Amino acid sequence: MPIVLVVEYDGTEFHGFARQPGQRTVAGVLTDAVARIEGQNLELFGAGRTDSGVHARGQTVHFESRLPIPPARWRKVLNRSLPRDLQVRSARKEPDGFHARFSATSRVYRYTWLCRAYASPFATRFAYHEPKTLDAERMNEAAQVFLGEHDFRALAKAEAWKGPTCRGILSAGVRRVGPHVRFDVEGTGFMQGMVRMMAGALSEVGLGRWCIEEVRRLLNEPMAARRPPMLPAHGLCLMKVNYAQTGREAAVATNKWTDEEDE
Repeated sequence: MPIVLVVEYDGTEFHGFARQPGQRTVAGVLTDAVARIEGQNLELFGAGRTDSGVHARGQTVHFESRLPIPPARWRKVLNRSLPRDLQVRSARKEPDGFHARFSATSRVYRYTWLCRAYASPFATRFAYHEPKTLDAERMNEAAQVFLGEHDFRALAKAEAWKGPTCRGILSAGVRRVGPHVRFDVEGTGFMQGMVRMMAGALSEVGLGRWCIEEVRRLLNEPMAARRPPMLPAHGLCLMKVNYAQTGREAAVATNKWTDEEDE
């Protein structure tokens, strides 16, 4: 039966999630840690392939284990050997056939801006510093344009155009929390760079440089629309992954930076 882990990591020092020869990646470090316990090489699968510098509070991974180790024990043993910027939040078993990526019904991402005149050595590792004022209400209005199923090719890296470019967005919203502005989006799937470009479009609206109609044009006329900037990776975090077949979320709703922590 698959062992399923929910992990969190600070993506700053990782070259993304997927294994890459000669690079420090989340999957590489985690797979090596599991393999040392299993005593053999194995393959580990993740729900999302986060880019270099992107963080996670609720990334889900799974692997097949041959050892009779209770799930709770996996968390304790792995966390003793994992680095401080990668830790296991929870572990469980799932029935045969479960797959961290293909069994997922949706993923939730958050992009965070720190909006004030000066940066913060404590916050800007996980938030994009924007010294100008962002109109969060206007950004939230623009975010509603993303809802539903659309062609998002104008909001993804060109290399993602080789496959299908339609994606479904289930929820999207922007709100201000103290000095931070947060964009939360849940979708059935995302292309490479998609959330960071969605955040870039909303940032243009929040700064008064774009009107909402320009965001709508990205979806209606993807080849003719003016593409928005792709915001830096360090403001993005994979918050949780949802699985309908288990009747519960892989990462609970509280797996987020709370307002109190941010302020």
